[in-house]
Amino acid sequence: MKKIILTSCVILLTTLLSGQNFRVAVTPISNVFHSKYVGDTYDNPKLGFNANLDYLFSTNNSVNFGIGLDYQSSKTLNVRPIGPAELSAQAEKINICSISLKSMFKLTKEFYFSFDPTIDYQANYDKTQITDNQSGIGLSVGAGGNFIINNFLQFNVEPRLWIHNIIPFNDIKSPFRLSAAGINLGLIFGHNTDQRLEK
Repeated sequence: MKKIILTSCVILLTTLLSGQNFRVAVTPISNVFHSKYVGDTYDNPKLGFNANLDYLFSTNNSVNFGIGLDYQSSKTLNVRPIGPAELSAQAEKINICSISLKSMFKLTKEFYFSFDPTIDYQANYDKTQITDNQSGIGLSVGAGGNFIINNFLQFNVEPRLWIHNIIPFNDIKSPFRLSAAGINLGLIFGHNTDQRLEK
């Protein structure tokens, strides 16, 4: 009986995993934050990076779904007026951990558009920072392509935009929304069902 149960579990897991993919990617990013008030604190774009691990449901449908874990590290240089002819500049580092709910719309066999709501948590928030706490509901969108290396590996290239703090988790009067843009470079691991490989 135990052998039958074990064999059934192995067959079930193998069947399930054959339709799923894992993506690991890193992204050099450029970021800036935006205030809803004109003439207030402003920011100069700085470089950062994003790393993500995605669990993707691979099907032959035109819309696929998945879930992702992201870590994003950004730097800002915040400049604000402190007098008639004086400015104050403060460099800050912002680390954000996110869970994304991925929706991928296939345009062709290789190319797709992705629309991903995110739940963001700023790991290193300090009340002395000029930049508001970026914990909240955000959005990430991208368009890219998957290029076949072999039957179990693909190379992924994806320009992507992140907008944080669209719906803040904290009570703040003037939310600064951190935005970042970059190009995802990653690898997708999992069985490729593309029929072209069988030719």
